[in-house]
Amino acid sequence: MTDTTKYRNTSLKNEVYTAGHLLAREMTPGLALSMSQTIELLIMEKIKKLGLETKLSTYVKPDRRSAKKRKKKKNGKA
Repeated sequence: MTDTTKYRNTSLKNEVYTAGHLLAREMTPGLALSMSQTIELLIMEKIKKLGLETKLSTYVKPDRRSAKKRKKKKNGKA
């Protein structure tokens, strides 16, 4: 079972997933990156480019339960 305190899931459109693989090959020729590694690399490069390293170390992520709850429709579905 995946440790949810260490990992999160993300969904991508098929076109974006394909583009991610192309990008990974172009960014790191001769090195096969997984989609997770590619996303991680892109995010960390952007953090460095924007100078957000210090903010990242003190950033408190929102609690999943504090997110706004959806209103239920009359038929009982969200």
